[in-house]
Amino acid sequence: HWQHRPCSNGCRAVNQVAPHGAPHLGATGPNILSYLLSSIPSVRSSFCVGRGQRIRKVPDNPDQSLPQAAALQSLMITIRSARSTDIPFLIRFNQALAAETEDQKLSAIILDRGIRRLMDHPEFGFYIVAVSDGEPSAPVGCTMVTYEWSDWRDGVIWWIQSVYVDRSWRSRGVFRSLLTHLESRARSDSDVRGLRLYVDDRNDRAHRTYDRLGLEPASYSVRQKLF
Repeated sequence: HWQHRPCSNGCRAVNQVAPHGAPHLGATGPNILSYLLSSIPSVRSSFCVGRGQRIRKVPDNPDQSLPQAAALQSLMITIRSARSTDIPFLIRFNQALAAETEDQKLSAIILDRGIRRLMDHPEFGFYIVAVSDGEPSAPVGCTMVTYEWSDWRDGVIWWIQSVYVDRSWRSRGVFRSLLTHLESRARSDSDVRGLRLYVDDRNDRAHRTYDRLGLEPASYSVRQKLF
């Protein structure tokens, strides 16, 4: 059955709980720890969206789950603005993104300059990162936003770029959390008219992900002349 409970972020969390009065994942104290350690597979999922945080699904098969004693800690994601201490991660993520999607090798020196310049000039855009509560100083995903002025709409379009999630964190809702955070932030700014991104035609997995998240194909193609 389903239980509704308030969470510390002021949102409402929904828990599916095991039958016969087994504790739900919102419980605290030794009872929930004992319950997790017992590896009862009938708990299905719990999630909470609020202030950029999300709890992901606990696998039905305990053999495929993380060690139960650390499971709860490893399932919380927080979205925050990038800091200068995140730059090594942002460099590595961008290099991996270019290699995986376009078979390109990016210069760490140029990336370092480019990321630092963006951070020094917020009028260009901004980075956000996803971190786990277990390692708040070690991002597991990132994206960058740059701005396009639209005279047709008398406002700004936010372009989502440099999207990357660490391989070990994929299919855990990290990008969904990043996108949810961005959309909430954009909607709270009266000058923002929407979100856009471009994706390589050959990146089928990205297309499927964006379709699921409601990012619709546009009727435009991209042309360029790079210098």
